[in-house]
Amino acid sequence: MDTSEEQVFLFLENKGAGTPFGSVYISDQSGRYFSLSLDNVIKGTAVDFERVTSLDGTFIANKYTPSRSQQLERQRRGRAVDHDGAEIEEEFDESDMIAQESKKIMRMGGMNANGNENRKQRQTEEHVFGGMEGVPAHEVQDNVKTYITHNKGGKWELIKAPEVSKRGKKTACYVEDGCSLHLEIYSHMGELAPVYSTEKAIGIVLGTGNIGPRLTENDSQKSLYMSRDGGVSWRMIKNGVHIYEIGDHGALIVIAEKNTPTHKVHFTWDEGESWDSLTISEHPIFVENIIIEPNSISQQFMVYGTYAEAMGDEAEDPEFDQVTLEKGNAAFLVYLDFSQLHEPQCKGADNAGADDSDYELWTPHDGRFGDSKCFLGMHKTFARRKQESKCYNGEEHEPVTKIEPCACNEMDYECDIGYSRVDGNGPCLESKGL
Repeated sequence: MDTSEEQVFLFLENKGAGTPFGSVYISDQSGRYFSLSLDNVIKGTAVDFERVTSLDGTFIANKYTPSRSQQLERQRRGRAVDHDGAEIEEEFDESDMIAQESKKIMRMGGMNANGNENRKQRQTEEHVFGGMEGVPAHEVQDNVKTYITHNKGGKWELIKAPEVSKRGKKTACYVEDGCSLHLEIYSHMGELAPVYSTEKAIGIVLGTGNIGPRLTENDSQKSLYMSRDGGVSWRMIKNGVHIYEIGDHGALIVIAEKNTPTHKVHFTWDEGESWDSLTISEHPIFVENIIIEPNSISQQFMVYGTYAEAMGDEAEDPEFDQVTLEKGNAAFLVYLDFSQLHEPQCKGADNAGADDSDYELWTPHDGRFGDSKCFLGMHKTFARRKQESKCYNGEEHEPVTKIEPCACNEMDYECDIGYSRVDGNGPCLESKGL
């Protein structure tokens, strides 16, 4: 699923045929040996696993967390489970996967595979590739939660909900009370926009979701959320379900209502603090997507979708005051150029952090190192546009980055094969059964 940081994230559908979740493993730097990173990861049209592309080591995933009744049932069947109810699995390596595939081939050809597997490979067959009784679809849908890691899968955590709503009201949603922020990724069959980030928009992440005990199926309860610190903290920036795109290195965000007829797009120059609207069609439309050039550095966007049409008998009956609009057969495509709005160009990139500069200095960190702000063994500082500076960067803008090594602590190291941490914390302990 990802090979961008000299290690491989691998997804295995190892829960039985038709089960909509599996396990995510991470390799060592050789790409040969793998250990479990996160279990019960949801798979829809694609795996619910997304990288925050502007920062190293940061990934977001949706995980099926079994209900208490499901956990008790698994324990009754003798399956070992962790504190989240996920079945405890073992590390494996390339030879285990080759042996498993070879055994399948030999079985298909009627060959005898006895004696060709060592003890660990037999354990892999039983524990990693073992089947699992089917889980009802409603059981999965009712128990999906979103997790985030800031250290390349070493530790996964629930996402803290915003402290206040868009209107400034306290959310009273705390992880310790079983409440957190949950985000759509890919399991909604493409109907909802997934978590989104771009390499050039440092620290910015957009996502559609809700706060509560789980990811809800009720779209009316979902909103657009944004993080500007790589997913550590979030805030709601727009009610409802939207499609979105990022431009001008993160200075410009363009959105449109999703799955609802509209005439407009909305855009912001201050990361969602204020919004302006732009009418792009006199006829109601359903916006399918908003796209930009691959680097997300320009101010030109393409918006496409279909025109809305009244369907059925309502379309011709004058007694209907409100006609239901649905997606029609006629498509539309609109080109938007926000450079014609004449926003001022940002100034002061060379003295970022000064009061008269439009740029700030920002160092990503997840709070584990206090004031030192060490992150994956580095103290990395970016110069990026201030949120309140309503100006454009320009396509030639290059973010200034300063990198200094810093002292690592125990959590910066991964456990060796055969060892793991309890709940992702503490020292590496020998794994049972190895």
